[in-house]
Amino acid sequence: MKLNKKLLHSALIFIPFGLSAQVMHSNGMIIHVTNGGILHCNGGVLLSNTDFTNDGLVDITKNSTLAQPGTLEFNMNSNVAGDGTYRIEQDWINDANFSSGNSEVILYGSTEQFITSNTGVVTTFNDLTLTGIGTSDNRRKTLLDVDSKTGTNGVLNLNDRELYTQGNIFTVENSSPNAVLNSLTYNEEGFVSSIDAGNLIRNINQSDDYIFPVGSSDGTRRYRPVVIGSYSTNPQSYAVRMNNFTPSQNGYTVGNHESHIDDVNSKYYHSIVQLSGVNDADLSIAYDGNTEKKWESIAHWGVASNKWEETYNNSISTLGNYKLVSKSNWNFPVNENEYALITKSKTVTIVESFSPNGDGSNDFFHIDNLEEYPKTEIWIYTRWGLEVYHNEDYKNDWDGTSQNALNIGSEILPEGTYYYIVKMGGDKELSNSGKEYKGFVYIKR
Repeated sequence: MKLNKKLLHSALIFIPFGLSAQVMHSNGMIIHVTNGGILHCNGGVLLSNTDFTNDGLVDITKNSTLAQPGTLEFNMNSNVAGDGTYRIEQDWINDANFSSGNSEVILYGSTEQFITSNTGVVTTFNDLTLTGIGTSDNRRKTLLDVDSKTGTNGVLNLNDRELYTQGNIFTVENSSPNAVLNSLTYNEEGFVSSIDAGNLIRNINQSDDYIFPVGSSDGTRRYRPVVIGSYSTNPQSYAVRMNNFTPSQNGYTVGNHESHIDDVNSKYYHSIVQLSGVNDADLSIAYDGNTEKKWESIAHWGVASNKWEETYNNSISTLGNYKLVSKSNWNFPVNENEYALITKSKTVTIVESFSPNGDGSNDFFHIDNLEEYPKTEIWIYTRWGLEVYHNEDYKNDWDGTSQNALNIGSEILPEGTYYYIVKMGGDKELSNSGKEYKGFVYIKR
């Protein structure tokens, strides 16, 4: 259907559907969908040299046998404005002058949808809402060769979909903490994914927590949001990307780290850049405590040292179904933008002697960092090989008494040297888990 050089001003427009579905093509029209009006098209809409105002509903479906149905395309020399709603089942192609007003664009298709332009136009949406029931790659709404934005009053609502920027940038210009929304159902969260130089950018000007719901479905699906906690009302902006592969792939070798670091996360890492502003802020990175080891701290890649360096004094909290590792008052060093979760070395040190006299000092057989190794098992023997103590889940509470099971004559063991075997428990990914330590301890009376 072609509409040429005419004024179309209507409260209700129906475009045929079913077997007669087609693309609505306007060349030189002035079209106004008024408040309460509906423009419904099964097939697609292509506007060229058109002044188009939408204050109602534009609904475009894929209910057509045409190639690439369900797409809304604004060509060059068109002007688009209005406060209405666009429901689009396939692609958004914008080469026009698009003024978003208070409009909402809903990408509701259940196959992968693209936001793109033939001429490199960056669309600034007002509200952008992502919905659909597609799975795997068909959850994606993808930026194709262009950046995109939501405006200063707009909201990005991801629901349970994936906004895939590829190597492009999506910017949320609205500085409200609630300008980005997503589903928080475990393993069904909506997120922004990026590769290469792609990022999610948020503007900040409130003393509040700003969530960057980043993740990836390339390979293992991961939702790993970042939270920037601002203390200031000064304008700031941050760019965040989750890289769903080992840092070593990009030259940030996981084996290069400070000596007290035990392990650097080799599954994924984050790129986090303070683009503008000079204020320190809290930096928090989430991980899935149900499927991952217990991460303890955040490290950043030191450019000068060429190794991972701990940010120190981190705290652990929860964010819904996830654990959150946080560094307070971080200063975001220039050009040191790569961050990974780490564990620190857990040196297993066992006392050589103890004096169980009840004075509150050195009263127990003590193993350093034992809290990291639950289900640690110990055996204590006399010099003649008699077992006097055994515990399958030791808690640093042996005070030099026997279990009386072997009838050695006294609950209180005499002063002297005893032989121990310690088998460390804990998470199998901890460096000392399962390791046995053998040695002698002296009980001093």
